[in-house]
Amino acid sequence: MDIRLRSATEKDTQLIFDWRNNPKTRQFSIDSSELSWKNHCTWIKAVIQNPYQQLLIAEQNSSPIGVLRFDVSENTIEITAMISIFLDPNRIHRGLGTTIIQQGCDWLKSNHPNIAMVTAHILPENIASKKAFIKCGFEEKKNHFELKLPKN
Repeated sequence: MDIRLRSATEKDTQLIFDWRNNPKTRQFSIDSSELSWKNHCTWIKAVIQNPYQQLLIAEQNSSPIGVLRFDVSENTIEITAMISIFLDPNRIHRGLGTTIIQQGCDWLKSNHPNIAMVTAHILPENIASKKAFIKCGFEEKKNHFELKLPKN
């Protein structure tokens, strides 16, 4: 499956807004409320400029198919990143999520080698996401999933 990741730009604002507000996406979002356009535009600008957040667009054959975000946090023990993913609502249940998660973690290791662990918070009823993260090597913990990244 030929999928590539690129950094999101402000040109992706409408696409991300439409996908994020789609009922199929919101159904399995931690925050399932519908976003306002104004708040979304403010959020996109802030995320793109924040060095502790990486917003990526997954593309297949040069067409966007998903959104991946890493939120980096530094604590006294190690640097971790929380991963968040959603797909084009018309492309769910095709196995794309697993590939995007894996490529995203590979991208993170290459571009941020100091990050020791990736965590994911998944709603209990989101069985497809749980399976995708497990296929990528994440371990299910009490209320989240973890993947320890190898040191270079």
